[in-house]
Amino acid sequence: SSSSSCLSGQEEDALARLLLAFEDRLSRGFDRELQDAVLRSGVFPAVAAVLASPSAPARLRERCAAAVEAMVRFNRDVFVGHVLMGGGGGGDGSSSSSVLSSLATMGTPASMRVLQSLVAAIKIALVDEIHADGHIPRLVGFLSSPDVDMEVAALELLLRVAYYARKEAVDAMMGANVVKRLVALQRHPDLGGSLIEMDDAGDDDPAGGGVGRPFASCVARLAIQMEVGEGLRRREKAAAKLEILERVREAAASEAEAATIVAEVLWGASP
Repeated sequence: SSSSSCLSGQEEDALARLLLAFEDRLSRGFDRELQDAVLRSGVFPAVAAVLASPSAPARLRERCAAAVEAMVRFNRDVFVGHVLMGGGGGGDGSSSSSVLSSLATMGTPASMRVLQSLVAAIKIALVDEIHADGHIPRLVGFLSSPDVDMEVAALELLLRVAYYARKEAVDAMMGANVVKRLVALQRHPDLGGSLIEMDDAGDDDPAGGGVGRPFASCVARLAIQMEVGEGLRRREKAAAKLEILERVREAAASEAEAATIVAEVLWGASP
């Protein structure tokens, strides 16, 4: 893995195919012999090492990210510990998870989607780690990416994070101006808007924002995730909603924009 940056095109293709075949094998369901072989051969640390190497080809790093996701899906109980420890027991004394840091700093739509999948699998424990490692401001910053695909992937990740975020992680999101950035995304003429105003168009997917308008009602969608989520206590949920409303009023470009988003936050978060 240390020489992954010196690979020829042919070698890179072969390694990518190997990783793809590995993911495919893992996706067929649990197999004790396969698990033992994976653990014995040190696949996780090897994959984590390539993932952590900025000089490795981007395509290989993304395949390694997908392999990490596949291992967690294969056996959550075994491989979650590897993710939280960083690379599967390297024991370098660092509290930061190299896997999390690699995914957060890669900053590609694919790495955001893998991180989202890992949050869905590992839940509050992973969000705690993301916050402890200081990655939340970076992830919120991706909402202002020049790449729309990156903004969409970051939004989907942060909605998942918000569901499992404790107060400290929510505070970090607020401190990174998540509401202001979401208001700007919702203002997008083609990809934003308000689901309340789109009801007549037959959009019946209020949680997902609609395929054609991924930023629609994204402020209210964040508020909903915090309200129905597992990270906050009841009193903290009420306080988070009030802070969102306050920040909407600060960020809105007009009274009308503020009124629409406030209405969505107040009504949309009570199914």
